[in-house]
Parts: sequence; structure tokens; C-alpha cells
Amino acid sequence: MGTNRKYWKGIEELKNTPEFQETIDKEFAQEISVEEFLGDDNLMDTSTNRRDFMKFLGFSVAAASLAACEAPVTKAIPYVNKPENVTPGMPTWYASTYYDGNSYASILVKTREGRPIYIKGNADYGISNGAVNAQIIASVLGLYEGERLQGAKAGDSDKSWSEVDSSIKKELATIVAKKGKIVLVSNTIISPTTQSAIAALDSSLGGTVEMPAVEGVTVSTFPDEP
Repeated sequence: MGTNRKYWKGIEELKNTPEFQETIDKEFAQEISVEEFLGDDNLMDTSTNRRDFMKFLGFSVAAASLAACEAPVTKAIPYVNKPENVTPGMPTWYASTYYDGNSYASILVKTREGRPIYIKGNADYGISNGAVNAQIIASVLGLYEGERLQGAKAGDSDKSWSEVDSSIKKELATIVAKKGKIVLVSNTIISPTTQSAIAALDSSLGGTVEMPAVEGVTVSTFPDEP
């Protein structure tokens, strides 16, 4: 035996009130004009009419919607003459070494468009067999230190490298003339580039640079000049 269920939309339909009888044949509810919907006793006192207000409101909503949907603009400038070993979007790896007086490792440096972004050990070369510590890995952050000097300085004034080099050479020449030699004290130097620079300095000063043996410091010998 089936059961017929009847559902009412509200109390008015259940009680079949006169108000419900008036709206039963209407598809939509009672229409409200825009003037009544936006009506305000103080609206006539304003200097902006309703039409202009609706224009401003529509423009504000459209502008806010466009601003929220706008994506950041990223500009990419292509190479005029692209290097052969550089492909935009693809990293380039370079073999290098790291040494700061305490930590040493043969490393591989990952770069993108000439910017080093990652360091890992080089297992194919060196005595470290690819092992690196946290200090070596984090050393790449020092390249992006905002407080790093961007150029040469003399006191608080910016100077060119040529001006600084001339000033240092003049001071060193004065010391050599008075003392007869220059004493250079440093930590252990295993960099061929640094050793070549010291050798060039020693040659420019007439072989007057000495590196004495100091406790706890390994003295590097000058390589033979080519």
C-alpha cells in the first residue's frame, strides 16, 4: 500500500492564508523597483545622482576584479650573442674547490645564467671524495650578501681599483725604501691563483717580500714564474 506524502513550502501554504492565495498564481515574488531598493531619505541631499553612483560602483568592482586577477609580469631578455655552454632555463655546472683555512673540498657549483645557486661535493676529483659540510654548502649565500662591498674603498670613500692599487704600491715602495723588505703573514695558502698573485707582488717589489714561519701557520713557497 503506497503512501502519498505532501510537502508544504511554508506555514502560509499549510494554513492556506489569504496572502498565500494572492501569490499562488504569481511565478515571481513581488517586484521592487530600483528606486525603492536604493531609496534613502537623505539620498536627495547628496550631490551625486544615482546613475553616477552606479557607474562608480561598477568601475570600482571591475578594477578590483582585474587587479586581483592580474598576474605579475616577468620579462625575459634573450641573449644577443648566446654563449655556447649556456642554455636559458638549464643549469650549468662548474668544477671548483673550496678552502677557507679550515674546511676544504672539491666541489661542483650549479649556476643559472651565471648566478651560482647550489654547491655539492665533487666525487670524481679531489681527496674529499664528494664529502662536504654544512659550511661549504651554505657558503654560496655569501655571494648574495647585501652588505658586501661592491667595489674598492679608501676609508668611507668609493675608489677605483686602479687608484687603490697605486696608493698601496706607493706605500709598499716607501716601506721597502725604509726597511728593506715586506713581511707577509697569512694562513695556509693552497690556491695557485693566490700564490701567483703573491709571486707577482714579490716580483714587482724586487723580491723583497718574505713569508716567515709562524707557529700554527703554514708558509707557502712562491711558484716558479712562467
